[in-house]
Amino acid sequence: MARYGRHYLPGISDRSNTWDRWTLLILREAFPGTRRFDEFQRVPGVSPHTLAARLRRLVREELLSHDGNKGSEYRLRAAGWAMQPIILFIARWGNEWRSGKARHVEHLHAACQQGFEPTVVCSRRGEAVGLDVDSRLSDALRRDRSESGKTT
Repeated sequence: MARYGRHYLPGISDRSNTWDRWTLLILREAFPGTRRFDEFQRVPGVSPHTLAARLRRLVREELLSHDGNKGSEYRLRAAGWAMQPIILFIARWGNEWRSGKARHVEHLHAACQQGFEPTVVCSRRGEAVGLDVDSRLSDALRRDRSESGKTT
């Protein structure tokens, strides 16, 4: 497998804290409609100080919106909504690899109210994608690296 350096997973870098435990749990709570600070405090174990800091960061990183007034609502923005499949897959992984025989999270499709498992599907062929994935740097990133003399 080729080496990609820190660009292997775009969006995960030393400048982003989107992937810490509290941020993911806060986003998980936002998807079904949690909007107020006191509602987010139901996340087990998060202190009010940590919650306020994470909410500010999610607003700054444009995953949530908030008008800055105390008591006003936090709303998911497009970048926040785009995190939902990631949260679904993390929950699926946890159910499979960390929950033993208990299923801690069940996902229901809103349109039919039936349970489902998140699945990656090829956008071109409509087929489920398993381990048969090849990843490579984009042409633009390879060109930029070539021009700057970087090899990884």
